[in-house]
Amino acid sequence: MGGKKEAVNHPAHYNGDSDYECIKVLEAWLAPAQFIGFCRGSAIKYLCRLGKKDEMAQELRKAAWYASRAADYIDSHPEKFP
Repeated sequence: MGGKKEAVNHPAHYNGDSDYECIKVLEAWLAPAQFIGFCRGSAIKYLCRLGKKDEMAQELRKAAWYASRAADYIDSHPEKFP
């Protein structure tokens, strides 16, 4: 990414003061439908504010990241999403 800090895939500020990334903690703690709802809401948030906070391309990548994370979760837990 040309010297820029990672802003989409696993940004450092999402770990807080620990080794645990927030998304992984949420995936472990939330019920499956809640986790999908979180990812869905996060994707919607980035789409709704498109061009109002960060660069448009970055916000689209963040929305896509959350949508992809939800799809990967569903694919890896087919018994929970018949």
